[in-house]
Amino acid sequence: MFWYKFSVLILALLLACTSSARTNEKISVVFISCCLPKGFFWPKVESFMRAAAQDLNINLEVLYAGMDYMVMRRMAENVVKRDVKPDYMIIDNYKRMAGKIIKSTSQSKVKIFLMANGLTEEQTSIFGQPREKYPNWIGELTPDNYFAGHQLAKAMIEDYLKRDLKKVKKTINIIALSGDTATPASIERVNGLRGAVLNYSNVSIKQVIPCNWQKQEAYRRTNLILKRYSDINIFWAANDEMALGAIESVIRSGKTPGKDIMFGGINWKKAALQKISDGSMVISMGGHFMIGGWSLVMLHDYHFGKDFIYTEGLKLKMKIFDELNKNNLNRYLSKLGDEDWDKIDFKYFSKVYNKNIDKYDFSVRSVLNHLDSGG
Repeated sequence: MFWYKFSVLILALLLACTSSARTNEKISVVFISCCLPKGFFWPKVESFMRAAAQDLNINLEVLYAGMDYMVMRRMAENVVKRDVKPDYMIIDNYKRMAGKIIKSTSQSKVKIFLMANGLTEEQTSIFGQPREKYPNWIGELTPDNYFAGHQLAKAMIEDYLKRDLKKVKKTINIIALSGDTATPASIERVNGLRGAVLNYSNVSIKQVIPCNWQKQEAYRRTNLILKRYSDINIFWAANDEMALGAIESVIRSGKTPGKDIMFGGINWKKAALQKISDGSMVISMGGHFMIGGWSLVMLHDYHFGKDFIYTEGLKLKMKIFDELNKNNLNRYLSKLGDEDWDKIDFKYFSKVYNKNIDKYDFSVRSVLNHLDSGG
């Protein structure tokens, strides 16, 4: 019995050592960013990914498609033809190109992970689910954009009602500034807005206006809207850039943002957070820029035997979004306002390193709580 117990103990120690040695293995990941190296959202995604990659011993390479979905496809197809191939490739469903990339790279041993914008229902009917028709497509992580759009609308409507109790029976008129008509994130955020409005009998969406995610386009379109409608109460914007453009237009018209018309957006752009601080904006939903780092955590854990299929599923839609308003803005700024992501210990969020994790919690609140506890 002694020798049996002793041999079991030795075996356990050997396995632990082997596992520990394996986690020192360098993983290689290529991320094809749909954007240019400059900009706001995607470069921020990249910087957060790089901090995660450093903690998790991942060699991260980023390629820039320059907002051209055909370039993105060519890049992906060239990556899988390399003599020295990466272990994983992360792509986005920009302009609904991901399905075609998954299909055209399906014979490669490079594993594909879809991030940020998942396949639409129509695409899923063609390309199936991860690991179904195309085994090298292993999973998908997307933020719950419906939730973001819904929560943004709800928070703004509730705030308006609190400020304007004497006019609660008056119809609250909303102008929605959407991104575009093709990207799933834009579509889902607008659907979330529509879902929220259904809960109120005195709220009306006057018009949904695509502004291509651009500040100047939102500024231009808002000028026209203000001439068409004199009774707008809320501008709901699918990103902060468009909210900021609308604010500039409203100021030019002689009205006061935050008083005459309320504004809210998505992305946590620094200029938008300043507008929340001075009262020009009510809320910004955000935190989804962290999705690249969380994708690396999941790929790292998958690589070392902690497959997300067992506890999370293959297509994860997470409520990664959190809201920043006047009440909680300072907490976020005090901890992460400097955007020094290196202070985050990404191993803490990994199932390989943190045995206490059953299901991932990638919310911004979990990051702030982690930092509050000393990291």
